Parts: sequence; structure tokens; C-alpha cells
Amino acid sequence: MVNLAHPSTFLVTTLVSRPTLSAFLWHALFANHEMLLRTACGRYHPRHAVGCAPRVYPIHITGLRHKAGRNRLSRPRILGRGNDYGADQRRAAGNGRGRPIPKYRCVKGISGVFFSRGAMHGMAVHTGAEGAGNEHCPWVGDVVNIDFLTDLIDLSARIGADPLLVQGGGGNTSLKRDDVLWVKASGTWLAHARERDIFVPLPLAKVRDALRHEDGEARLAQLGSALTLRPSIETSLHALLPHPLVVHVHSVNTIAWAIRTRAQAQLATLLDGLDWAWIAYQRPGYPLTRAVAQVLSARSPDVLVLANHGLVIGANDRVQADALLAEVERRVAIVERVAPPSQPQRLAAVNDLHWALPGTESVHGLATDAQALQIARAGVLYPDHAVFLGHCAAVVGEGESLSQAVERTTADSGVAPAFALVPGAGVLTVPGLSDGAQAMLQCLALVALRVCEDDGLVRLGEADVAALIDWEAEKYRRSLVRTHN
Repeated sequence: MVNLAHPSTFLVTTLVSRPTLSAFLWHALFANHEMLLRTACGRYHPRHAVGCAPRVYPIHITGLRHKAGRNRLSRPRILGRGNDYGADQRRAAGNGRGRPIPKYRCVKGISGVFFSRGAMHGMAVHTGAEGAGNEHCPWVGDVVNIDFLTDLIDLSARIGADPLLVQGGGGNTSLKRDDVLWVKASGTWLAHARERDIFVPLPLAKVRDALRHEDGEARLAQLGSALTLRPSIETSLHALLPHPLVVHVHSVNTIAWAIRTRAQAQLATLLDGLDWAWIAYQRPGYPLTRAVAQVLSARSPDVLVLANHGLVIGANDRVQADALLAEVERRVAIVERVAPPSQPQRLAAVNDLHWALPGTESVHGLATDAQALQIARAGVLYPDHAVFLGHCAAVVGEGESLSQAVERTTADSGVAPAFALVPGAGVLTVPGLSDGAQAMLQCLALVALRVCEDDGLVRLGEADVAALIDWEAEKYRRSLVRTHN
């Protein structure tokens, strides 16, 4: 990194390619003339002005070129304003006008800040000297440290890689900073936080204002309509909570308690001494947010246990969130039963439809463990169970083939099953089952092997399941899973 003393210059980060950085160093150390490196981005539609949801445009900056008569850095050139990074690369390579460096991103409407993919990982961020309301993004002025996003990314990637906390595209995290809410995009995976841009920025004040209206969910959708990725379906919950950092996970251990009839009383003992609250089941999104708002009217707990859903942690920073999440997980931990192994020969014998085996061996426990089998065949336990795995599984009876079991289940429920349970033998899945659904199937096994029917389990009703499956926001999330596959 190079820091020039002149007030109108700024840090050059490792985002700059090595040849370009070498040229810049040569100019900085040996040239006698003043140098100025600037970045610019293209025009923006008026709807992307301040107060509206920001739009992200990828742009490219060419390498340095020597100008006749002056030793200075050339003004960067905009190579494209669409989202097709590959097309911009091809245009750059074909016209011989310089070597583009990795993509840069400019967010319009958030205090004139220029964000880059590198900046999202803790590098320098350039901010305009003028307001962001101008038709063009302003020239770069000073440097802002954006390490807070690095913390969010690292925390998200770490918990997203733990199947006991997050499965597939489930769970979400957020950070509030300078009246901007950075929240995970719907359908993206927390586990991919370090490799992909999974967070979207929203004007926090406008999000919170939307929540004051009966049609708050529609207003919130409108705020995010200009973004390439939709904000998480739990955006309203993240905005409502006062904590700067919010983590929502589908903790297997928490769910294993939260689906029980006596969950609230049992958790009162387990979480004694923590500032926590129990939230009765509501559909994710705006209904859940309104239920949480009733609790927040009296106090602001740091831990929320959502019935038949999961866990929410509110904290001031990553360190505090890490510590609180670890403490809750320690207290609610349940030892998983060891299920008998699968029986491949028996599975092959009934599999006349040539269905696939699950991606994880532990999933077979849903059929080889007697208690788990009873739980898995009895109904839906939590939202992502319904959204990704459907109303029910097919159960292959004694002397029955897979095709017969699937036909019978489809006739009874009106929906074709995504997976089948072969009692004592294992699990079969419909061909092409998405990675997200595979992750949810593993989650179901992890939960089912931690409880038994004698615990008194509460399942989602038919109306609850229908509200989830027919909800447009969940249909969108499922469509992204199919697209990614």
C-alpha cells in the first residue's frame, strides 16, 4: 500500500495489479510532478439517487499511461455499466486500450462511497468529497477504513460453514453503520461470504419507517427493488433490532428445543442469566418482525429463541456476537444419537425409479433410527423443512417399491415427495435434488436425532406450511437454489 502526502491523493490498495502498482510506485518515488489518481463511475438513473435503494454497477479501470509533456496518472476509463463482468473483460482485451484490473464497484446513494470487492474484505474505500446526490459519482477524496465489513464477512463465512448453525441458504447476518443496513441477500449462502458479494445495503431509516405501516412488507420490497439481489426475507427483523450486529441462525440444538411443547420453560432453565426472550411461531418476514416488536416495546433482549425456527443474537460487534453465540450453543447442546448404518442392498432393491442417495451418510439416520423415522414421517417441524423438502416424505412400506410409495404419497398429499424413507435401510432422494435441499435434509436428520416423540413435539399446521410454500419470497429463494445448481 502506498500513501501519498498530498491531500488530494489517497491510498492505493492491493486491488491494483502488480504491473500497475509498480508503475505507480515509480511515479510516486521519482517523478517531480504532482500526481493524482482518480476513479469515476457512470451515470445513474434518477431512481438511484439518495434516499432510494442503491444500485451496484461493476466498472473497470485501466492501467497507468504516461501522458506527453506530463508525468501523471491518466484518468480511468469506464469500460461498462452493466453487470456482465466477463463482457467488459472481453471488450477491454479486444480494443488494446490497456489492461483492466479486478472489478471495482460504486454504490450510489450511500454517502457517495466507492466500494470495491477488495474493500469488502477490509481494503481502503474511497469516498467522494461532494454529496452523493450529484448526477455523476464525485471524484475521490479521502479514505475510509471499512474493516467492519471484514468482520461481518468473516463471521458470516465461519458460521455458514457449520451445519449445526446454518444449512444451505438459511440464516442471515447484518450490520448497521452510518444509517446503512448491510444485510445478507435472499437465497445466498453465508458460507460463500468470502468468495461472493452476498450483502446488500439499504437506507436504515427508510426501512424502519416502512415497518410502521400495515403494508410494511410491500414497502420493504419496494426499497430493495432496484438491487440486483433481493434483501433477505428477514430484513425487517434485522432493521427492527437495535443492535449494530445481528446474527440469525438455524441452530440445530436450538431448534431441537424450540419444537417442544415445554420449550419455553425448559429454555428458561438453560438460558438463566442471559438476556433472552421467547417468540411464539410466526411466519418468517414481516409477521415475525411484528411479534418481535411487541417484545421490544418492553425491553431489548440480546437473544431471541424463535419457536419452530431458530436463534437470533444481537451484539455490538463480532467479538461480542461470537461469545454470546458460543455461550448459547454451549447451554443448549444436545448429544446426537448414533443411528445404525444404511443398508445399500435393501435401498437398491426398492429403487425402481433410480433415485439418488443423499449427499451425506448421516441423512440415512432418518430411516435407520426408529425415533428419527417416526419424527420425519409425521410432518413439518420448521420453515425451511417445508420450503425445501415439501409437505411430507414418501415412506416405502413392506413389500412396496419406491414408485408405489411415491404414487401413494402424491395421491394423499397432492404433492410429489422430494425424498423417501425406507425403514431400517436409509433414504433416497429425487434425482437432481438441489444442494440447498440436500443441506436441509441433513439438518432434519441432525434435529431428529436429538429429540424423540416422547418430548412432545409441535409441528407446523397445514395453513402455516401453505403460507410458506405459496409465499412469493420463498418461491424466489427456491428459484435461486435451482439456478445455482
